[in-house]
Amino acid sequence: PLGDVLQFLTDLHMTQFDTSGLSDTGAAEEGRVTLETPITTQVQGLSFRDGLGVLLEQVELQASLRKSTIVISPRH
Repeated sequence: PLGDVLQFLTDLHMTQFDTSGLSDTGAAEEGRVTLETPITTQVQGLSFRDGLGVLLEQVELQASLRKSTIVISPRH
């Protein structure tokens, strides 16, 4: 699941993610991405930035930087 991937990246790279935009109640039932959304892409040999971009593209999300936190949100 997306949440596990982000936790792995947090542990590996000592970075912080803000996923508050994904935590809507009932989001999965409405077809929106949640932290439980499956991730099937494997990323090797890419920079952190490029790898994260590939993963987020799979589930139509985007990342932005707010101070030292990476904010994950739906693509607009």
